[in-house]
Parts: sequence; structure tokens; C-alpha cells
Amino acid sequence: MAEPAATDNSVDDKSTELTLCPDDSGFLELVLEESGENILACYQCHKCASGCPVAGKTDYTNDKLIRLIQLGDEETALKAKHLFTCVSCYTCSVRCPNDINGARLVEALKQIAHKKGIPAAKPDVKEFHDIFLKSVRRFGRVNEAELMGLYSMKTGFDWGIMLKRPTMFFKG
Repeated sequence: MAEPAATDNSVDDKSTELTLCPDDSGFLELVLEESGENILACYQCHKCASGCPVAGKTDYTNDKLIRLIQLGDEETALKAKHLFTCVSCYTCSVRCPNDINGARLVEALKQIAHKKGIPAAKPDVKEFHDIFLKSVRRFGRVNEAELMGLYSMKTGFDWGIMLKRPTMFFKG
């Protein structure tokens, strides 16, 4: 039986580092730091996307967002509608075989976009979120009357919403 030809498979002692972001803008490192999630462990199995209840209503699901980040496409990732359509249900987090918390990742991307002055892809949703949090800070829980009133004033007067306020009030 013939011996295989000898090959030189030696590698010099320098350790090579995998760089996914070709432009090395630091975006990947920023997301890793802000989110605390090891998105480099994502091997695109798409389990997060297959369970996402808003996948059909958004532009990018978490698996695609992670890939955008890995490739260094900061602008697309931070302007994604998914940042404001994600309902933080944690389905993606539960389904991920690598324990990547998708909801935490989305929240980190929202914070990064806000710090960089990038406007929300869905301004009405951001407005609702901000008013909701302000109400919780003020009352320790959400005050539905305040939430609906302020949201209606900020986004345009909607009689449909205003007519629901008494029902919400009487139900507590």
C-alpha cells in the first residue's frame, strides 16, 4: 500500500484571529459589549426566526440581524424595522441552541441607534415605548389613561383609541 505524500501542514506560532467585519469599524465589538451576547456563536440555524411571532411583519429577523452585524453592515442593522417590531417575547432566546438572547440583542441595538442619533424605523412604536416607560417611572406601573392620552396627543388624535379609555378605566 502506498504511503500518502508528506505534506507540510505546519502553521507558524502566530495565532490568527477571525475577523468577520471587513471594514473593522468596531461595530461588532460594540454590539458584543452592549448586548453581552456572544453572537459569534450563531451558525445561522434559523430556529429563532422560525419561532418569531412577528417574522412576517418585519424586515429582518434576529438571525439576519446577527449576520448583518457579523458582516459589519452597521447602517442596515441599526435602521432595521425589527428593532421596533420585536415584542421581546423571548421565543428566539428559548429556541437558540447557543443561548443567544435575541431580545437583549435587539434592545442593545436600539440603544446603540439612539446614542448614534439614528431615527427609529417606526416612530409611532418608539413614541409608545417612551410614553409607557415614562408612565412606569412616574407611577410604578403603567397608567393606562395617561398612556392613551399622551400617545394620542403625540401621534395624532384617534377617536377609536379615545373611546376605549372609559372601558379601560372601569376595568381597572
